[in-house]
Amino acid sequence: MCLMHSRRRKNLLWIWLVTALLISVAVMSKQISASPTTTLFAPVILDATKTPGTTFSADISIADVEKMWGYQFYLFYNTTILTVTGASSQAPFTEPQYPGEGGVGYFINDTRGYIIISYSMPYGETVGFATVDAKPIAKIDFTVDAIGKSELHFANGTEPGTERPIIATVTAGYINADVHDGFFANVAVEVHDVAVTSVTAPTTLALNESGTITVTVENKGNFTETFNVTIYYDIFQIGTPQTVTDLAAGSSRTLTFTWDTVGVLAGEHTIKAVASTVPGEYITVNNSFSGIKVTIGGGGGGDFYLYAGIAIVVIVIVAILLVYLRRSRKPKAA
Repeated sequence: MCLMHSRRRKNLLWIWLVTALLISVAVMSKQISASPTTTLFAPVILDATKTPGTTFSADISIADVEKMWGYQFYLFYNTTILTVTGASSQAPFTEPQYPGEGGVGYFINDTRGYIIISYSMPYGETVGFATVDAKPIAKIDFTVDAIGKSELHFANGTEPGTERPIIATVTAGYINADVHDGFFANVAVEVHDVAVTSVTAPTTLALNESGTITVTVENKGNFTETFNVTIYYDIFQIGTPQTVTDLAAGSSRTLTFTWDTVGVLAGEHTIKAVASTVPGEYITVNNSFSGIKVTIGGGGGGDFYLYAGIAIVVIVIVAILLVYLRRSRKPKAA
């Protein structure tokens, strides 16, 4: 009878432990949801004045990144339309990492039609580069050879002798990035282009208070478009995406989202809105809008305190379990 009672107590203790762990995971999952991905952009340049013999530069930009130390990528182009003449890296990425000619951080292969460029921050950097909005990290110089179109295409790892873009961290790790190819044309082309043009939100909200966020989107292309809009605070998704249906070319629409801040940590948070890419869309850098700051009442604390609290709960539960098991194994006095 005592043995059965002891087993029952152990089973109840295990159930309690598992339940507590599940609660901790549930709290964490409320904070960790689908989030914006680090994105590497090539530009879209539609300019009929770029006739043969003229030159231009194309910025390569990155968004939604932190602790970035360096980068390397291949960019392909149509050698009938364009020629790459040079490249440069933007601060703080000042150290060339590719053994190009003359010690520069790039190499041009105009036969196959690509440039590989690789730069980093100075060695010993411990903080790294961070940005939410799209910021340029490299500039590539072109000369126009003919009238026509050319993709500005990041290598995807299938081209012989190339690899996908590499985004390195200050801790010698790698950051996965979505890549958005660019496009050049000096002739008339069909344009698919949806954009988030503004975001408004309360500057402050009390803990556990709900607030209204409004997002304005615009169809800057030539076709009627249907797409989704998702909003985030920091890297955490707010609610569910809303669908913008049949937005006519040249038209705009305003969406309203409700942000329930229950479970959101006190402190300052950044609001971001993202419009999904529509088929045939090249101009994707304007699909997101961020930088709106909202302060949730209280003194802040950040995600560190959330995870630290969860870890403490788990450690205490495990410690209690271990003490109980040790005691239950002691032989009873005769």
